[in-house]
Amino acid sequence: MVGGGPALQNSRKSFEANATEAPTRRLWEKKDSAFTPASDGESLYFARSYDSVLTRIDPTDGTETWNTDLNIGGAEFPPAIHDGTAFVPGFGGVVAVETDSGEVAWSTDEVLSASAPPTVADGSLYVVSGAEPDSPAGVVSLSTDDGSVEWTAPGDFRGPAAVDDGTLVVRAEEHGGAAIDAESGDVLWESSEHLFDTPLSVADGYAVGVTDRDGASDTIGRALVRLDLETGETRWTRDVDARYPPGVAIAGDEVFVHDTDRITGYELDDATVTTEIRYPGAAGPLVVADDGFLLGTWDGEAARVDRDGTQRWVMTVRRVRREDMVQHAVYSLLHDGSRPVVTSYGGDVYVPEAPATE
Repeated sequence: MVGGGPALQNSRKSFEANATEAPTRRLWEKKDSAFTPASDGESLYFARSYDSVLTRIDPTDGTETWNTDLNIGGAEFPPAIHDGTAFVPGFGGVVAVETDSGEVAWSTDEVLSASAPPTVADGSLYVVSGAEPDSPAGVVSLSTDDGSVEWTAPGDFRGPAAVDDGTLVVRAEEHGGAAIDAESGDVLWESSEHLFDTPLSVADGYAVGVTDRDGASDTIGRALVRLDLETGETRWTRDVDARYPPGVAIAGDEVFVHDTDRITGYELDDATVTTEIRYPGAAGPLVVADDGFLLGTWDGEAARVDRDGTQRWVMTVRRVRREDMVQHAVYSLLHDGSRPVVTSYGGDVYVPEAPATE
């Protein structure tokens, strides 16, 4: 699972005394450019915007296995990895790259100006794109076999798309919500009842996201909202005391979210609280892994925390400062099945020297 992007704010300076500092290794350093990786469980894949290159990295020693020129302009989003292929969207098209060899399997310029990471499901690649003269805003379904266009759903949509049981969910105009039939591209419903400032996640017929301040009863907070995937109707809401977009993660039949001082888990069905960890300053990306959580802080630390609140380890990353603003420390968190991977706003990639899963 991977998390990244939201601002990190208000975190505490240090972790509890029983949390050990994880021996870490900086795998990769790229001159103040931050990238979110994708993983196939064995290697990491980075799509670099400044030179339109996809790179495969061995996470055990940081070596670059191959580099492939994409020739699609900027490639700002992590690729979708599926069945031995990395699918990379950019400003100038979409490219499919074989993960073993780094060879280009196919490319297409039918979809321009991708505005979010792509999603793969049931043999189709779903790309949310911005408005370009030859590629209007909307969601496009491409065949993973050859990149041919299967359907286009025009609209002011925001990705990434989430797919569950043949239904694709995106944020809609003004950040409301919308559901699209994954086979035909027909819009099933569209709602502006809630304005979401996090991407929507889906599981077992549910769509979950966090609203902006107007969607919460507390004017300085936000609200966690669960929608019915079939109808778009609101099933429940819970206030979240967060001034900035918090991390949200679904695992099994639970959804987890953090606010300014805690991590809370809810039953997806009825919003019953299942987990509540006091954690002042928890902010930014949130990933569920190893029956615990990975999270980042403003102060340049990433941590592994058990569900009972026990901190297993911390990791310090490079923090970047610029004249006009302070760059947040932790940009994204990923657990690839055997190890946590942390990227910083400075462009660095870190992993523990040994899998920090105990």
